[in-house]
Amino acid sequence: MSAPMIFETSHPAEGLVCLTLSGIVDEDNTLPQTLAEIDAPLLLLDLAGLERINSCGVRDWVNWICSLQRKGVKILFLRCSPAVVAQLNLVNNFVGHADVISYYAPYWCSNCKKDHVVLMRTEGCDEELPRPPSERCKDCDHLMQFDDDPAYFSFVSLNKAEALDDALSKIVNKIHERPILQGNLRSLNTDDEGSEE
Repeated sequence: MSAPMIFETSHPAEGLVCLTLSGIVDEDNTLPQTLAEIDAPLLLLDLAGLERINSCGVRDWVNWICSLQRKGVKILFLRCSPAVVAQLNLVNNFVGHADVISYYAPYWCSNCKKDHVVLMRTEGCDEELPRPPSERCKDCDHLMQFDDDPAYFSFVSLNKAEALDDALSKIVNKIHERPILQGNLRSLNTDDEGSEE
């Protein structure tokens, strides 16, 4: 069973808030409560733990992003889970004017018979529709297969991030090193049993 949405804030540097969201965003989400926690001009939004976003959650999400941007908050999306990527590809204003820095892409290792997710960055991606890069399994070093439709990457051409300055890049890299719960990041293939929609 999926967990309700929970959030955690941290202040890794002056003028910067990191908000980590996990669980599901539905009609019972706590997005409005996070507004008081965001008291800096720059928000790093760590989305690796978001498992699912339903239609009520999408509505509240778009309103929340708009509220933050009306307050003058610049938002950077980090470690977008496959559930978030699905919304990036479906909902035009899901990010508002934010930048998507990084996201997870689902892969399958036919040797280990395991799902894996690979962290990817939008910076430096010059292709109109990026192709899945070749990735090796961390467990057995076998070449893995991308485990979704190539249209998974459609959002990248519309959400390319600008290069980060050195100080911000160091903070983002530390967030990228955080552990994630593997079970929260599943492929969105509709053929898979238990897939997210």
